Amino acid sequence: MRWRLILEEFGPDIQHIKGVDNTVADAISRLPTTNQDSKETCTEAQNPSSKTLAEMEHLLVEDDEVFPLDLPLVQKAQQIELNKTNSKLKQMLDNNKSGYKQTKLDAMKIITYKDKIYVPVRLREKTLEWYHHFLNHPGGERLAKTLEQVCNWKGMTTQSASFCRRCTICQKFKIMNVPKNLKYTNDHERVKVDGEIATIGITDFAQGELGDIVYVEVDTLDETLDKEEVFGTVEAVKTVSDLFMPISGEILEFNESLETNPEKVNDNPYEDGWMIKMKISDASELDELLSPQDYENTINFTIILQENPQSFAMKMFDRSKQQVSFRQLEHPCSGGDKTICQDLCLVIPENGHSCKCRDGSQLQKDGVSCQEIPNWKPPSHCRPNQFKCQSNFKCIDERYT
Repeated sequence: MRWRLILEEFGPDIQHIKGVDNTVADAISRLPTTNQDSKETCTEAQNPSSKTLAEMEHLLVEDDEVFPLDLPLVQKAQQIELNKTNSKLKQMLDNNKSGYKQTKLDAMKIITYKDKIYVPVRLREKTLEWYHHFLNHPGGERLAKTLEQVCNWKGMTTQSASFCRRCTICQKFKIMNVPKNLKYTNDHERVKVDGEIATIGITDFAQGELGDIVYVEVDTLDETLDKEEVFGTVEAVKTVSDLFMPISGEILEFNESLETNPEKVNDNPYEDGWMIKMKISDASELDELLSPQDYENTINFTIILQENPQSFAMKMFDRSKQQVSFRQLEHPCSGGDKTICQDLCLVIPENGHSCKCRDGSQLQKDGVSCQEIPNWKPPSHCRPNQFKCQSNFKCIDERYT
């Protein structure tokens, strides 16, 4: 309020704009300074057109990068799309009511859609990637609103949301989206318990890994299934995944709204995107499910495997997996009724093993036990030239400090 009173002495009209609507301003406020002389007039600066916005963005690109909306590049890609047999773009141009038209920008003929630069199919993924990175990984809605200031194509909002769900860096920060009142499985199902009734669905991390979900099928209604049996399938654009029973019980109800709106699983997996409700047969099985902290560790490990493919052959066993019965296949980390390592046991070449500890603990001199590290803080996921924002834990380039 004090600053507002001071500023009002200079006569500005102060208005509040919601953050979700204030997209371009956020981006422009972070632009690095440039020593290039500007010849634009005050009128041009106060009323930037789509063209000048694109030019401003072009100035931000490093020398070794290619800005996807560079006009010569866009013109070439548009021409390739026009020259295709039975070109849909050509059909749209011929239709005066379609919103497509040709416009002159910098003496070049550029196709626009709804008065914004039309982005050809071959440049869309790169455009989403460039802006998503430049704006420090916003959500799908905000990414689309920013793009609408410069360019457009049919389905841009949907594709923006899909791109954000596929972003590995964004998935890292979704680790924090693990509700504390739920139980979890290694297969990324989540369980909400209310008396003897359990509501089952998939986690936020799981829907992000699957991508755009187009169909959910559950044909086991009124059946009683054992733990880890398949109760249904979820189909995304590029994959189909089985759904496993986290505990034993009778399936009482299926979320029928998913038949017509499967995207609810993407939009709100912990509420509207639930899949089945079941009657619990054996309450003791709930104790075998993962706690929120254990599930976060599972996601951390999954991301490590995604970023380090050479780790796929690694075998690691926690305490419960180090104890095996005579019927189970033994391995170098099996100790029968005892555990080999206090925390984690890694199989190493030549039938050996090595004990390790989770983050926040260190291995003791005996090579078996672990001890917590006092005042330990999780390592940053940010790159060396980035810092972590304390309010939303996102990584931001140091040039924006």
